[in-house]
Amino acid sequence: MTSTFENKISSYFRLGIISGGQLGKMLAQHAAQWDIESFVLDMSANCPAAFVAKHQTGSPQNEDDVYHFGKTMDVVLLEMENVNLKALRKLEQEGVQVFPRPDTLEIIQDKWKQKEFLVQNGFPVAKGTEISNVKNGSDVEGMGISLPTVLKAKVGGYDGKGVQVIKQKDDEILLPEPLFAEEMVALDKELSVIVVRDIEGNVRCYDPVEMVFDDASNLLDYLVFPAEVSESVSQKAMSMAEDIISKLNHVGLLAIEFFVDGDDVIVNEMAPRPHNSGHQTIESAYTSQYEQLLRATLGAPLGNTKIKVPSILYNITGSATSLGKVSYDAISDVMKMSNVNVHIYGKRQVKPFRKMGHLVLYGNQMSELKDQLKLIKTKLKINGK
Repeated sequence: MTSTFENKISSYFRLGIISGGQLGKMLAQHAAQWDIESFVLDMSANCPAAFVAKHQTGSPQNEDDVYHFGKTMDVVLLEMENVNLKALRKLEQEGVQVFPRPDTLEIIQDKWKQKEFLVQNGFPVAKGTEISNVKNGSDVEGMGISLPTVLKAKVGGYDGKGVQVIKQKDDEILLPEPLFAEEMVALDKELSVIVVRDIEGNVRCYDPVEMVFDDASNLLDYLVFPAEVSESVSQKAMSMAEDIISKLNHVGLLAIEFFVDGDDVIVNEMAPRPHNSGHQTIESAYTSQYEQLLRATLGAPLGNTKIKVPSILYNITGSATSLGKVSYDAISDVMKMSNVNVHIYGKRQVKPFRKMGHLVLYGNQMSELKDQLKLIKTKLKINGK
């Protein structure tokens, strides 16, 4: 089989997706629009992606599971970073196309290596220090680090996990080592930029989104697309995003989170896959982040990243006490709203702060969308039975 995109739309082409959460589900849904058959590797036969892709049981962290799954595929894409790197390297050596490429993934998997890469290439970041053998804030201070500070796990962190703010000497450290400490920076807003690069090195960038986080869960509560920032800040973030993905030699999507303080923009961290901050592109952009990933990695021309209509994305999550079989209060009331699209991921059990779906509210008046979101928040509730 040749590597042209036309030959990938066939009965013989097999697209493998490692991990079967909501990102894998939406990716498989977009692949199905082009009659591309998707397979997903996940430990749970009831994972969200299993509704739309052929499921194979296995762990993304297990070398044999990843290798045996991948060797039957033509192209392998990742829904998460925490995937067995040794298996991916072996697959690549044997001719399977793997994206992100293992060399890129090795940098991304370790947040300290991410920071080193960014520093070495001249991108602004918060100052950081590797630490070890620390049990509380006093131990951190003993290493010459001023409090308050932000601790980050080098590996395994996602969706707010793997990050802890240490404010006082007696604060207990709850994160597993290896760790690093990062200075707290002044910030007005947090942004994310989704950037894409194809096999030939072509790069396109979506407008920045503004992310607003829930204090209790440290998860994204809602986002505003496009971000309400100055043109200068927007251009700085997009320019850095395009430069970073090129210097990484990354093929596929890259989500880059930024801290903004006035007119200063610094890089926080990045993820080489579809991202929560890009779900709204399904409704709001001419080409969704999922279609864009397929275009970039399968050899199709990159799509238009321009905004069709401004939007707000709201994460539907369990409360601090939600637990059990999921049910939704007032979901019908929300669906009556003509400018709201509802996405339910298909997770059967709700847990505290677990992402269960999202809403996209779209329209040209952002102030009206924000008022509408406030109303939705008073109505829509998730229960566990």
